[in-house]
Amino acid sequence: MIQLIPYRSVNGLLLGDYVDRAKELFGDPVVERRDGSGNLIEQYRSLILVFQKETLRLQECEVQCGVKTQVNGRDLDWSLPGLKALCEEDGDPQEYYGSVILFKIGIVMSGVGEGAESDRTIGIFLRDVWADLRPKMKPFTLS
Repeated sequence: MIQLIPYRSVNGLLLGDYVDRAKELFGDPVVERRDGSGNLIEQYRSLILVFQKETLRLQECEVQCGVKTQVNGRDLDWSLPGLKALCEEDGDPQEYYGSVILFKIGIVMSGVGEGAESDRTIGIFLRDVWADLRPKMKPFTLS
């Protein structure tokens, strides 16, 4: 099970921890690569960790749909009504190129609007990761 605490940690790994700490907790990743921005991406069976390119500190974590996940100790409902409830809890969901950012509760989701359920992800992030892009975001509504 994956336990997410928004703005804080994933299974005991703190946002801001170094890549070496992730390997202590989770072992070697299945895939390790750089994204287009130069950030280090470490993919494990159940989650993806994103480390800042300069510092190699954890800035974001994503969990693939279907993985048993808890957010703040509550079981995550991967269904559209379950994800809609998260949007309603936040009260001000924002969308940026397919990602839905819930700043108030510290969650990011993708694959929610369209596509297969298997494409959905949910994650947590450092407070400043999405902040610079906020002026370019649009309000999001999940029907």
